[in-house]
Amino acid sequence: MTPKKPSSGAKAAPKRSTTKAAIKKPTAAAKATKAAIEEKAVSTGELSKKELVERMVLESGMKKGDARRALEAVLGVVRSAIIEGKDISAAPLGKIKIARKKQTPNGELAVLRVKLKDLTKAATPATSDGAVAPDES
Repeated sequence: MTPKKPSSGAKAAPKRSTTKAAIKKPTAAAKATKAAIEEKAVSTGELSKKELVERMVLESGMKKGDARRALEAVLGVVRSAIIEGKDISAAPLGKIKIARKKQTPNGELAVLRVKLKDLTKAATPATSDGAVAPDES
């Protein structure tokens, strides 16, 4: 019989749950924080990466570190697509097209056109045979 090794006394870290039930819903305090972030964005005219992460945390209930990593991944993929000259179609945002590119001493300048999807319009009605009805505009 072999003797047991003495334990170091440290416990294994508990596993994180990734189910939807583990995601927290925004509280009243979180909603107030969201309003403060939006007010700051309106006053400065731009959103910083930190503010985007804070909004992601408030909207989704995910942890701040996870939101930061997710945002960095998305921005990296979008950057790569723009460098490659690819257009991006991402619902519910809309379409991002490269209007033109230009080399500058500080790097490449890309002028983008963004067609935002109108979320207030109802979905296009389908006809009785299942085909999508044509636009009547």
